[in-house]
Amino acid sequence: MSSYCNNNHLKPNTSKTQLCSFHLRNRDPKKELSVTWDGHKLSNHTHPMYLGVTLDRTLSFKKHLENTKAKVNTRNNILRKLVNSKWGADPPTIRATAMALCFSTAEYACSS
Repeated sequence: MSSYCNNNHLKPNTSKTQLCSFHLRNRDPKKELSVTWDGHKLSNHTHPMYLGVTLDRTLSFKKHLENTKAKVNTRNNILRKLVNSKWGADPPTIRATAMALCFSTAEYACSS
């Protein structure tokens, strides 16, 4: 790996690099790898992030869904404050706000 990175002028940041072993059986023990890169020991994580998606050892994306649900619920509460029959925003404004806040978060990393 070191020679590949050197040949391609890449310098990975060892403090940000995370390890995780993936498997399909839930009952397998949590295995931690011991990997060193240029004398630095890389850290093991059970839920590493990759491009904003939280991975887990079985690739079930359960933790990612929990995080997304929490984000959408928080943003939904903001929308509830904007909607009021007496002084609330008009429907097109609410729709645009919902599309910007909630739908973009909920649909990120989804496949159709």
